[in-house]
Amino acid sequence: MIIDEQILRAKCRHFSENMDFDKLVKPIIEEVEQLDMKPLLGQRLFIALQNVDKTGDPEREPLLRLLVGGQYEGCGGTAIFEGVYKAEAYYTYARLLRNPNGFLSATGFRQSVDTFSNYAEYKERESTIIAVKQAADSYMADCMDYIRSVPELAKLAGGGSHRRHGGITHVIGE
Repeated sequence: MIIDEQILRAKCRHFSENMDFDKLVKPIIEEVEQLDMKPLLGQRLFIALQNVDKTGDPEREPLLRLLVGGQYEGCGGTAIFEGVYKAEAYYTYARLLRNPNGFLSATGFRQSVDTFSNYAEYKERESTIIAVKQAADSYMADCMDYIRSVPELAKLAGGGSHRRHGGITHVIGE
């Protein structure tokens, strides 16, 4: 995994401290990495980000900057981006909002509701999910601009296209 609990909590909006990270959040992070991050980054760059400590010297600094974000000189001048950690944290948060502490039972999906708490209405929750997903997409678009500006990363991103949410995403290098 690229992101861990400490980074997730530092980079995204607040969520309950009582959530069992290994049981509830870790599977969602794995889903985000497979369905959101890997198709955009490409297989080689995705693996390099997972193994940044084992990466060679010329690629290490750009990979670390891609993870944490920062300032760089692009073709249009100086640019700032938030990094892959923040983008992945927001994709994860959006998926966490979709699953509000429900559980599957023999009779179907259940949610516990008591007199002290109420779940948000579907429309309200869905609009929040859309807003968080748009923020994640924006952070990731800035990361992709950074990747295009660094030859070592653009080479790692490779070429080709990948299926993503019913459409085709073209990866850098085509």
